[in-house]
Amino acid sequence: MATTQSSFQTQLKFARSAMTKAQRRRTRNRPLKPIVYPIGIERQYFKQIKAITQTYIDLCKPFIDKYIKTYFVRKDSVEDDLDALMDEMVKELELIYGVNVLSSGQLGRMLADIAEKILGANSAYFQKQITVLSGGIPIAIEKPWWPEAKSLWEKQNYKLIKNLGEEYITKINNTIIDGLQNGWGKEQIIEAVSKIDTSLTGHRSYVIARDQVGKLNSIITREQSMYIGMETYFWTTARDERVRGDPSGPYKKAIPSHYDMEGLLCTWKNSEVYSDDLGVTWKKKTGKMEPLQAGMAIMCRCVAAPSWNSYAANIDRTLGDKT
Repeated sequence: MATTQSSFQTQLKFARSAMTKAQRRRTRNRPLKPIVYPIGIERQYFKQIKAITQTYIDLCKPFIDKYIKTYFVRKDSVEDDLDALMDEMVKELELIYGVNVLSSGQLGRMLADIAEKILGANSAYFQKQITVLSGGIPIAIEKPWWPEAKSLWEKQNYKLIKNLGEEYITKINNTIIDGLQNGWGKEQIIEAVSKIDTSLTGHRSYVIARDQVGKLNSIITREQSMYIGMETYFWTTARDERVRGDPSGPYKKAIPSHYDMEGLLCTWKNSEVYSDDLGVTWKKKTGKMEPLQAGMAIMCRCVAAPSWNSYAANIDRTLGDKT
């Protein structure tokens, strides 16, 4: 990595040496711009998780309906039929999701596509910032870390999404048993099953999409920054009333507070510290502060504003600029 950092910094130094001092000063003193949270990709991912989960539910529906109908026609024990129902649902689970991400077909392709789109959006930001600092000269950042990071994310998301199907089997089983033991009528059981469908394709799918898009976006930001030797960033919240800990918002009592992290300098090397004096001193985070990196807490919408100004300033000092 050191060689790559040196190569990138050498190219950027060469590009900035061709600029005037005024141009260098202007580009390193410009307002910092954070990585944009990819809300459009998150919405796409949510719809796709919802669709694949709904496909599985639709395949299981005929088996569930048949079991409920059989019970209320016979009015006696159908324990063997319930076991058969669970077996059928497990078979459909493997058919839809496969046994791992490589055998999951549609799901595997979907995960790869979402991961690449997040990388593309994040890399576009980096290239735009680099082009500004280099005076219009594009400088590529290699990504040897990407295959492993992508693979780990895909495997984690495969498990999370397949778990929705496994959760569906468990909840259907428990709901039917509870309903029959408590003397529910046919319509009550059907309604209870329907609520399970809505939960898994609604809020549960949304949580996965929001949480996992934010996490991968943060991981990519960290790896791209560290790869070129930029170790710090400014914590940037979504800056709306839903920010955790915002005293004027609905989550004003939230701890950890992300509102308290707004604008603080953080380092990718240690998530437990922060600086409020531009890195002159580093302090340990208080118990009220988010201990994780920006974007890594569950469903976090916070992002990083990489420290391009100080990064450029360090290079400009080698060109004789007093920054």
